Amino acid sequence: MPIHLSITIKAPPQAVFDAVTDLTSYSKWLPQSSAFKGTTKISDNPIKLGTTYIEDGPAGVRKGEVVEYDAPHQVTFHQPMSLKPYVFGLVLDVRVQMKFREDGGQTILDRDISLGVPWVLSIFKLVIENEFRRESWRTLELLKEYCENGGQ
Repeated sequence: MPIHLSITIKAPPQAVFDAVTDLTSYSKWLPQSSAFKGTTKISDNPIKLGTTYIEDGPAGVRKGEVVEYDAPHQVTFHQPMSLKPYVFGLVLDVRVQMKFREDGGQTILDRDISLGVPWVLSIFKLVIENEFRRESWRTLELLKEYCENGGQ
């Protein structure tokens, strides 16, 4: 079952969409955490359908791709994560879809995360989902603060 999160941001959808899709500027508003260490090797700036990127973290490497792009309404990232240690060949299938809706001059941002957990890790599925939920809330709260302060 996907993880669904929603947040209201006092900024127009285009501004919120622009912040989410400007992968090169994440360091302005999204500091590193125990799960997120940054986005690198971004193939296109600005991003578009088919743009690829890398997110290397302590649990593994996400090789991401933009698989849906409809500005300023929706963007979807598919980012299979090769889990460390790589010798086991385990991949966590991660898909993050974000929808941006205008509501009286502000934006309702819906974030849906679908996780494909390898069967060998199924006993840890709840722990994995909770970590993704926690990191996603952190991301949304920091995005809200950034956008509501005029992107500064």
